[in-house]
Amino acid sequence: MPVSFDINFGPADSITDGANGFLVPHGDITAMADKAELLIREPQLAARMSAKASQFAEDWARRDIVGLWVDTRNKAAQLKQAGAPDKLPEFTADLQGMDFHDGSVKIRFAHGVPAAVDGQFELVLIGRDSKEVIASIPASEVAADSAAFAISTGILAQPGVADAIGDASVKFSLGTRSETKRLRLADPTLVPYLTAYNNLSFKRG
Repeated sequence: MPVSFDINFGPADSITDGANGFLVPHGDITAMADKAELLIREPQLAARMSAKASQFAEDWARRDIVGLWVDTRNKAAQLKQAGAPDKLPEFTADLQGMDFHDGSVKIRFAHGVPAAVDGQFELVLIGRDSKEVIASIPASEVAADSAAFAISTGILAQPGVADAIGDASVKFSLGTRSETKRLRLADPTLVPYLTAYNNLSFKRG
């Protein structure tokens, strides 16, 4: 018949005080001796507690100890993964093309992010003179290997915007992590551009 100190991760996990044994304050030898004497003086109490202790032992033995260990390990791994910061996969901001419509421009780029990753893309526009963020535009289209932004000419007409756009970058966010890369041509050999008279021209990359 167990009489033990009330200690976590041991006796307190298997003994219900007064039911299948006694738990006494840690280090209290006198209390432990009193409980042991009580069991000796009251055989019926000892028999009743002994039966409950035996039943507890049988129930414990029937439990799938290996299965419980596997469940505990899996839950610990899930908690560890949930508590860790999101890992940001590599991505690209490689310009693929531009479509000009009345009052808007559509920019297409390759992002290189695996399709299974559920992240967010934003186009961040910086003023040429102010160096401040003029706008942050969510992607209007996202495909398996590319995405697109739709830019309205009305952006430059917003209150407080007095300069031209000097920098266009792609911001990729996943959970609490994010990274920004300049929108660019990947290894270009021929670069298109518009002249001061809005004529299309090309130069070597």
